[in-house]
Parts: sequence; C-alpha cells; structure tokens
Amino acid sequence: MTDWLAHLPSLIPLSHIPRMLDLTEDHPERLRYQDAAWLIISALKALHIEPELKTAVRAAGIEPGMHVLDLGCGAALKARFLLDCGVETVTGIDLDPDELALAHRLPNPYADRLRLIEADALARLPFAKRSFDAVFIGDGFIDFYTDKMMDALRRVLRPDGLVILATTNILPGTLYAWDRPLAARVEAARWVAMMDSGYGELVAATDATYERRFLQRCAKYNLTITHYPVSRSNPVPPVFEQLVQHTFAAFDATILQPYLSPADWHTLRHIHDPQAPEYLFTRSDAAFLQVLTVATGQL
Repeated sequence: MTDWLAHLPSLIPLSHIPRMLDLTEDHPERLRYQDAAWLIISALKALHIEPELKTAVRAAGIEPGMHVLDLGCGAALKARFLLDCGVETVTGIDLDPDELALAHRLPNPYADRLRLIEADALARLPFAKRSFDAVFIGDGFIDFYTDKMMDALRRVLRPDGLVILATTNILPGTLYAWDRPLAARVEAARWVAMMDSGYGELVAATDATYERRFLQRCAKYNLTITHYPVSRSNPVPPVFEQLVQHTFAAFDATILQPYLSPADWHTLRHIHDPQAPEYLFTRSDAAFLQVLTVATGQL
C-alpha cells in the first residue's frame, strides 16, 4: 500500500489537540482548524478501509481490464484502490472542486488511466451509452440511490455491467468499549445531539436513518449485501489514529460536549490526550470495530 498519509496536507500535530479542545467554539484558530479538517478527514476515512475495500471489490467482481466509473469520487483515493486491483481505467466524477483539487495534488502513478471530471452526477452523467463495465459508489449521498440515477447507470453500463455500492458504519459503543457505561453515555449524547439538529428532522421525516435507507434502496434494486468487519487494535495504523483524533477534535467534541456531564467530558478529553496515561491509542484494552457494507449486482 502506498503511504498516502505522507502526501496529505498536514493538520495540527496530535499533541496539540488538547489545547484545541480548550479553545472556545468560536475561537478563530479552532474555526480555521475545522475548516481545514473536513477535507483531510474525508481522505483519512478512505485510507482507513483500504485493505477491506480492496478485498470487497474483488469479491464483488472487479477484475483486471475493466473500465470503471467512480461516482462521487472525492479525492479519488478509492479510485486509486480500484486501479491497484488491476482495472484498466477509472473515471471519477465529483461536484466538489476542493475534493478534486486534492485528487490532482496526490501522487498519480496511473497516468491517464485515472480520469477526473468535475460535474453534477445528479443532473446528468456526461458519458456515452455503454461506456463502463462497472460503477462504484462509496459512501454516496442517499440521492444517488434513486430510480432516476439507476436509469442513468443502466445507460452508461455495458450489458451485464456491475454496480457496487459501499458504505462504512461505526458500530455504536465500540470506540470506548472497555468502559461500557461511558460508551453508552457518549452514544446517547451523540444521538440526542443529532436528533436536535437537522438530521433529527430528516430521520423524523423519512422514518429512517441513512443506514436503514441505504439498505432499503439496495433491497429495492435486488443488490446482494455483504458485511466486512473493519477491526483494529493497538498499536493501530497511523492513519486510523489520525482519523479518530482529528474527527474528535474538529467535529465530535463540539457536538458532544454540551450533551455530556462535566465529569464525562473531562474523562473523554483525557482519553484523547496523547500525553495522558488513559490515551486511547496506548491502551492495551482498547479495540475498534466498524463494518464495511457492500451491495453489488446488475441493474
């Protein structure tokens, strides 16, 4: 595997995270950090699941010589993983210019086998009929999984073309699983915070979380579901430590702190402090589990 982490734009050192947590939510330094973090965290999420994703797409039917469309490709790291699996070309399409700018800055040993297009896939797929052997969508918007989009994919897929949808879910309570009561309180705080936000209104309106709607859409299109465990234990790969720590400092802390007791927040802050004895990634009793869900089939 390529050391993609070395090529990503740098965020604050992990040792500076406790100081960032102590800044007020509206402090300019904290706001600048949050603004920079979202793009890097998106890339870290892809890098974290690289081994499992490669196993999953090969099992789903990705083969050497294929021409693949990566819908909502972001920084095109997953597109690079597909090329590692031997496909002939990957064409990535995304609407976000910042994501695509990062995709262009990252190393590209594949030359013109990796093609990137800035376009709104929900409006129209700018490709001729029967252009691709497979379409891959990783952690896509729920709007990607509609009748209109599936009709568009049928048009650009060759006969017997393959569709692969993938999403990664964090299992509740697994980040601090050695202390189950704390883990339960953190997850309860997270859920209440989400329900108090616009996401809560969305869940109420649709009567379903993103994960449930994803599975419902997969069933509607007769796609086969396979779950792949993504497990890590200390010492974890550096990319996972970076992912968890920056996600917590940039976003989770702001979400969780108002909904936790002072004592629980104090505990959580120390768990994420690299200088603390309780640090998450030096604990021998810490283990981490996610699930990569892959849906595959023909339309």
